[in-house]
Formats: sequence, C-alpha cells, structure tokens
Amino acid sequence: AMRLSPLHPEAFSDYLALALIGDGRYEAAIETLTAAPQASFYYHTWLAVCYVRLGQLETARQHGARSLEMEPQFTVARFAAREPLRNPADLANWLDALAQAGIPP
Repeated sequence: AMRLSPLHPEAFSDYLALALIGDGRYEAAIETLTAAPQASFYYHTWLAVCYVRLGQLETARQHGARSLEMEPQFTVARFAAREPLRNPADLANWLDALAQAGIPP
C-alpha cells in the first residue's frame, strides 16, 4: 500500500516500523520512523527500543526521556499491561529495552 500511494496514512509507517522491530531489523525500523518524524509518545518509545537494541544507550535514553515528558505516567508495567504482544519472548524484549532506555518499572 505504501508503494502504491505516496500519500499513505502515517499509521502505515508505524505498522511497518513495528513489524521491523518484531523482526529484529532495528536499523530499518529507525529509517522508517525517521523518514516521517512524528511528535508522538509512540514515536519516541519505539525509537528508544531500537537504539537500545543497537547498543546506542545514550540516544535510547534521550528518546525514553522524551516519551516520559509526553506521557509522565508511562512505566514498563503499564506497557506490559496494555500492549497486545502475545509472544512472551517479544514482550520480554520490549520490557527489557524500555527499562534500559530509562522507563521506570
């Protein structure tokens, strides 16, 4: 759909980025996200996860801090409770990365 319509909804890029993160393709997810930067909580949260997995902790923590500015009540536990990740290994990956990015337990 993104190839067919250059004016696709932003959500298409978000879904692609999430799929890339799920596949462990963090650099490609970053490229997808930063191609159409957003001032959203999710944008910074997803980038934080990617940068943790690439070993760029300072950048990850900057995005984690930005997520917390936008959503001060955000915690690792709240993420676990509200995100529909069925695979326990996927959920563990996200929770660990969020903690490393500075998101409180």
